[in-house]
Amino acid sequence: MNISKYVFAAAASVVGLVILLVLAGCSDSTVVADEASKSSIESPSPVASKRAKSPKMVPFKGRWDAQPDPEAQLIPCLSPGGDTTEVALPSAFIAQGQVTHLGRTNTVISGDRCWYDADEGTITAEGTAVHTGANGDALIAEYRNVTSVVDGTFGSESIRFVDGTGRFEGASGYASSQGTIDLTSFTASFTIEGMVSTVGSNK
Repeated sequence: MNISKYVFAAAASVVGLVILLVLAGCSDSTVVADEASKSSIESPSPVASKRAKSPKMVPFKGRWDAQPDPEAQLIPCLSPGGDTTEVALPSAFIAQGQVTHLGRTNTVISGDRCWYDADEGTITAEGTAVHTGANGDALIAEYRNVTSVVDGTFGSESIRFVDGTGRFEGASGYASSQGTIDLTSFTASFTIEGMVSTVGSNK
């Protein structure tokens, strides 16, 4: 019996098995490494995500004088029950003011809907305001004002900055307003104070 032949065959089998195991281990390691690399590329770091979702906020203040747009239509206000009332507001106002981050500002206020509550003596109006600075950059806000029919004072605690153009593209923030309106001529004066994302921070 040729013992050396069988010893050589056995040794070759062992070497082959070891090579297969090594190759399999390398293959698995490569897959794991590839998956880890892929995950690190596809998943943004927590710090990057936080910065993207939480832009730095700065104070925002403004003061305006407003009057109805000459071409505005009157919007009938609804009662709390949804019925049309005798109260109506202009669908658009034009305002001139002085605003932080914008300077001298022209504003167009568009009214979308309003409600008149005779029991509370209030008119609630919702809409959008576009504040445009002298250089053409604009800041867009959504508002919900509540006005007293007794003395014409009004205010809002829920103004939201939702977008803009130029330096204010992608802007966000919040504000409150106070003012007075003549419910006969619809001329008004009001102020706004709040916070807005840093100019240009969303670019």
